[in-house]
Amino acid sequence: MKGVSVLFDSQFDDGWRSDMDIMLIATWDGTKHEIYTDIGMRNKISKCTMHDIGDFDYKTCHELVGHNLHGEFKNLSFDILKEVKRASADILQNEGKRFNLYDLARWNRCWSPMQIISSHIHRYLLFKRGGYTKVIRWAMVDAKLCFDLYHKIKKTKRVKFFDVKTGKHPFAEVSWGIGDEGGEEE
Repeated sequence: MKGVSVLFDSQFDDGWRSDMDIMLIATWDGTKHEIYTDIGMRNKISKCTMHDIGDFDYKTCHELVGHNLHGEFKNLSFDILKEVKRASADILQNEGKRFNLYDLARWNRCWSPMQIISSHIHRYLLFKRGGYTKVIRWAMVDAKLCFDLYHKIKKTKRVKFFDVKTGKHPFAEVSWGIGDEGGEEE
């Protein structure tokens, strides 16, 4: 499974949100980033391969894992948020909660608090510089985090989350990865 981050162009027309067109897709396969976009940033981002957005193969969506996916990715890819909501529903005795990607990474010890703080500082510095480069870098970080979180939970076979009523971090047993190519744990 590859990590994915999908960014939509959510412009507003006459006070209403227009159709949300995909403007950027970032993937991480554990070794390299691939960026699909129509943003004119061809050779300005290091450590990734840039492609035109039209070159993305939607037939590969079943190989992708992301957080809070929409559009073409919603029913074809593995959505961490949807799966954590499903796993937490019985334990929290409701329909599950919407958990932030960075909180899930911290609770499941996928990324350390220092990595998360460092990521937020890095994002702030990119924001201060401005431009589309920051947007692409944010998507790259999120795609890598989705990849790391998925594989960490797949390996431990449990997902931790937060219960606001008790202030504790219960967990649910999960069997992510069943049906992946090879079906083997990494």
